[in-house]
Amino acid sequence: LPDGSRIADVTYGRGGFWRSIESGRFDLIATDMADGGPDARALPYSVESLDGIVLDPPYIPTHDGDLKASIDGVYRVKFSGLRSVADVLRFYRDALGEAQRVLRPGVVAFVKCQDTTENHHRYWVHDHVLGYAEGLDFEGVDLLVLIQRGAQRSGTARRSGRD
Repeated sequence: LPDGSRIADVTYGRGGFWRSIESGRFDLIATDMADGGPDARALPYSVESLDGIVLDPPYIPTHDGDLKASIDGVYRVKFSGLRSVADVLRFYRDALGEAQRVLRPGVVAFVKCQDTTENHHRYWVHDHVLGYAEGLDFEGVDLLVLIQRGAQRSGTARRSGRD
């Protein structure tokens, strides 16, 4: 995005996404529902009024509130009310719908998500998010995969056995 672009980070949290970006480079509207800001699914911005949007919601469901304090302390997940992966996926779908409404044509939505498992079922959350976005006439232009340091990861696939 060009310098001076009007960007809403509607899930700003503690500003981690912006730590490596020179302050003042963009006209940044930094809000977060956990701090009394608007819900990313019902934004107060006019139609086609933004040059970019950042969506980095709490993507870890709280389930029954059994969540490590260290995780909640950093991400403030318990505040979100997203109790299951289905809740998280609905949040992305609805927030992307709002992003589509407030973004000017041809501009950018930055969306951070995390694949996960729940009840021994794997959810490729990034695939759902991309599908929602494409259904709203967004075009996927980049995918970055972050792997935790020290953690060994591998991708495998097997045939499900279903016809």
